[in-house]
Amino acid sequence: MTTRRPQQGDFQIEPPVARHADVVPAVEDRSYIVFVLGALVMALLGGFLLSVVISLSLSGTISWGEERLPQMTQAHGWAQLQGWAGLFVAGMALRLMPRFAGRPPIRT
Repeated sequence: MTTRRPQQGDFQIEPPVARHADVVPAVEDRSYIVFVLGALVMALLGGFLLSVVISLSLSGTISWGEERLPQMTQAHGWAQLQGWAGLFVAGMALRLMPRFAGRPPIRT
């Protein structure tokens, strides 16, 4: 790559770099990926799989017994809420909240 020589009429500007001691440099932190992957695993295995089993049980395709349906419905709701929403929100909060506060990322 060659650098172009300045020509007549070009503006000489400096790149925008913060030179204050309080400014935290932007560094990509990927600690949230573990939480997002955990949320996807909980959603796929816990939530979606249980919803398929509940639907097939209600339709009579598989026979798991009607006495198990309330417990499976509660387990499905818990897996969706705690697994997907909880882990996803926690992972994104670990990534975004320090940025909103202007502080360095939390190391996990």
